[in-house]
Amino acid sequence: SILPKIVPRGSRLYAFIIRYFAKGLMKKAILFDFFGVFCPDIGWAWLGEHMHDLEPEREGLSRLFHLLDSGAISCDLFFQALEKKFSIPGGRILAEMNQKAVLDKKLIRIVEKIKKDCLIGLLSNANEEWLNTILHAHHLHKYFDAIVVSSGIRYAKPNPRAFMHALSALGVNAHEVVFIDDRESNVLAARRLGLEGLVYRNAEHLEQALSMQGILRDK
Repeated sequence: SILPKIVPRGSRLYAFIIRYFAKGLMKKAILFDFFGVFCPDIGWAWLGEHMHDLEPEREGLSRLFHLLDSGAISCDLFFQALEKKFSIPGGRILAEMNQKAVLDKKLIRIVEKIKKDCLIGLLSNANEEWLNTILHAHHLHKYFDAIVVSSGIRYAKPNPRAFMHALSALGVNAHEVVFIDDRESNVLAARRLGLEGLVYRNAEHLEQALSMQGILRDK
């Protein structure tokens, strides 16, 4: 190694550099959320455009989404409920929501880089059939070594069982994983289980965070 020639062995800077790279090397997998990370949260984005004041009904709509995400109701029943509420055909609502699934291309490039050294997993609160349709339309399956969707396992984040399913699917331990989600409550739940958690803001912030940990390196 040329490091001792540049930084004296035993110095604080030397120890910091070793810890910095060791931390990155310890991570075997990056586990991503989907909606709100790879693309906008298309359901809430659509609702925000069609409701003058979303807040008074957020709790009830959140319960409806939870029923969908946990597999308690089907996509058909979900969109029938929205159709009844908004007097808009369910098929049209679905199509308009799907149009909002615009991918963050910079994030995709980051995933392509870290996939060279880490497993990539997806843990999403969603209806499995609906999410797979979006993943297929954008040719995204190839990026993930494991995909865990809440409706398929009947547990949604922040339930610890959802994270345990994802760890099992990836074949890794909690301390070997960085979990990335736009919702702080999910990140905090992951940290309680021993995963490292990052609240997603944007691709630039994530790139900086992963670079600082030695996970994302220029090659």
